[in-house]
Amino acid sequence: TYCYPLPSTETPTTTVAPTEIALPTTSPTAPCNITPVERSTLILDHLKLNVVENTNDLNDASSPESLALNWIINEDPQYLCPDDPELNQRYIATLLYYSMGGDGWIASTNYLTGVDECEWFGLSCNDDGSIYNIDLDDNNLTGTIPSEIGDLQMLTGIVLDGVQNKLGGTLPETIGGLLHLTFLDIDENNLTGSIP
Repeated sequence: TYCYPLPSTETPTTTVAPTEIALPTTSPTAPCNITPVERSTLILDHLKLNVVENTNDLNDASSPESLALNWIINEDPQYLCPDDPELNQRYIATLLYYSMGGDGWIASTNYLTGVDECEWFGLSCNDDGSIYNIDLDDNNLTGTIPSEIGDLQMLTGIVLDGVQNKLGGTLPETIGGLLHLTFLDIDENNLTGSIP
């Protein structure tokens, strides 16, 4: 008997020409209708003008201010636009995390995620979506309280006490400008100076 080659059951292969890799574009992109570079620049300029107390801190890539800015611009799944009314508050909530040692906190549910900052552990918001209470009692806080906390104008309560917390430095003078603040609990930390 003779064996004849059977017809191949494999599909013939075709050669595909290489495709070009898409490079970042300078044309506007959704949702902000501006380029990513323009978005970064406008967010930086906005925060320098309206929020960041010491803009020199943004020159140090390892500072809490720079880390928070980088997260807002490059990592935040919400991808806020420079004119978003939540930008300032979200930046400050992120700055609280980086300034007060968030990586070592006992509880940090939802921080640095796409979840609204009103749902981040220890932050409570009113019906308008403004943070009115910060309660990070006994949460292994370290570092310092950022001056930018004074830009959370609707704050009525700040609870940062507890034997687990070891915040240092001085209480920011900007807290003295919080007109709605009625409760401040900061004992058991290593803070110095007077209450503004």
